[in-house]
Amino acid sequence: MVDSLPTDNKVVNIDNDVVNRLSLRYRDAVETSEGARLALLLLESFTAMVEEVVAELARQGHPGVTVTHEFALRAIDDGANDASALGRRLEVSKQAAAKTITALEHLGYVERVADPNDARRKELRVTARGYEMHAIGGATFDKLRKRWQASIGSQHVRATENALRELNGGEPRGPWGSASASRPGITTTR
Repeated sequence: MVDSLPTDNKVVNIDNDVVNRLSLRYRDAVETSEGARLALLLLESFTAMVEEVVAELARQGHPGVTVTHEFALRAIDDGANDASALGRRLEVSKQAAAKTITALEHLGYVERVADPNDARRKELRVTARGYEMHAIGGATFDKLRKRWQASIGSQHVRATENALRELNGGEPRGPWGSASASRPGITTTR
């Protein structure tokens, strides 16, 4: 088998050339599409904010937090008290929700407590540490918003927020909100 392997980098170079050509086509498509550029600006802004918040959380004793953890904590606090309910709320499988719950338990953000109505069941509850993490994250997002206001002006930040509210059909609900809520102005294909 070893004898049949290429002795030069010809195959690797051909593959890299294909990837580079595809990358150029993608870049050209994005550069000529105003809609794609807008989507990338929104995504990159979101990603930059989240990365800064995650870094601050780690500095303040909350390493390993992800956006999914925050969405799950909000959903649990809003009543998604088991893996099935959390999966429905986050629009993921029960197994994916169970993995998220396990991670949140290991991080100390949720605990399982006896269901007062059914001794056989355990409910999920957000812990004090989970609420602390949420508060630090929220305060950090507020600091970032203030930095944006200092950079581009409060009026531009408010105008951006108002435009996004209008396009999204109102205040953000996030994935922790009602699983059946529809969004005027935004069409999903799930």
